[in-house]
Order: sequence, then structure tokens, then C-alpha cells
Amino acid sequence: MKKLIISSILVSTTLLLFGCKQNIDPAKLRQITDDYRSNPERINDFVPQSDGTVIDKRTGLQWMRCSLGQVWTGKICDGKPTQYTWDEAMQQKSDFAKYTDWRLPTIFELETLVYCSSGKDYGREKRLKGCKGEYQFPTIIETAFPNTPGLAMHWSSTTIERANSIGGLNVYFLAGSDYFLHKERKISYVRLVRDRQ
Repeated sequence: MKKLIISSILVSTTLLLFGCKQNIDPAKLRQITDDYRSNPERINDFVPQSDGTVIDKRTGLQWMRCSLGQVWTGKICDGKPTQYTWDEAMQQKSDFAKYTDWRLPTIFELETLVYCSSGKDYGREKRLKGCKGEYQFPTIIETAFPNTPGLAMHWSSTTIERANSIGGLNVYFLAGSDYFLHKERKISYVRLVRDRQ
């Protein structure tokens, strides 16, 4: 794992939740991220399953351990993940681990995966700012999500309006922050989530 010192820039935006099903209150998800992304207790919240998924005990969400394009070998995520535009990302569905209700996460759900190993972060204004100090990257718990690309951005279903254009919000796991990207850019990955019944 590598260490990095980096800061984030916050851009004022308007959030739009787009075509997503979310059973957890966004305010609760934001609070979990804000309270636990720099807390080592967060590591124990993720319970790996034998089917290539992981359950987050704190949110109740079930995640694919691998980004789309990678293959779960039983131990790691093998291969190179696929990059998508936002529209392509929104179309991704999967029949994986005997479930068919996988979907693209909202920005508030995706933010809950950020982990600042330094124990410090820059907080949040309107959007999530990055990890602070010397931290391991990618800024995700790698025992739960192995082989996540270090420089990777992952799409959320949340769009924002900025400077007369609409783009998608990503979580940038290099810095542990939100990132605006024009929807037609094909440089972000996808990790799907489902609500546990």
C-alpha cells in the first residue's frame, strides 16, 4: 500500500438523486461517513461473505467486493475493472451471488466506503472532502474490497448541476473525496450495492 499527502478542493453544487432506490435516510448515511471514515472501528463493520459480497453492519447494505469487470476468485478481485460513462453505469445490473436487485449506489451510500487510515480528514462542507495527512490509498478498507484501483473514481447514481452542465458525482478513492465528472467521460468504475431485505 502507498501513502499520500493530498488535499481536496470543494466545489459548490446542487445534488440531484437520480433513478435510485434508497431505503436508508441520506442524513444517516452522511452521519456514518462523517463519524466513522477516520475511525479504526469502521474496519470491523464489514463482514465478508463467501459469495463475493460484503455486508456493512452499520448501514445494512450489501456490496460487491469487486468493481465490475473484475472476477471474485474466492480470495481477491482479479483482473482489470471496466470503465463506464455515467449513462452506461446507470444501466449496469447484475445477477450475482443469487441476487438480481443490484444497483448503482447513491453518493451518500458510496461515501460510506471511504476510510482514512491516517485517522484524519478535511471534513465536509457541501460535499465530502478528502483524507488528511499520511494515509494509505486507495482510501477503502482493502480487506473488504481487495484490489480496488488506487487512482480509481467510482460512479454514483447522484448527479449535480454545475456551471450550466449536469454531471455525475464520483467517490475518488485516491483522496477519499467526492468528485464531479461530466457524464460522458468514460474513466470511472462501478461497484454495485443492494438493500438487504
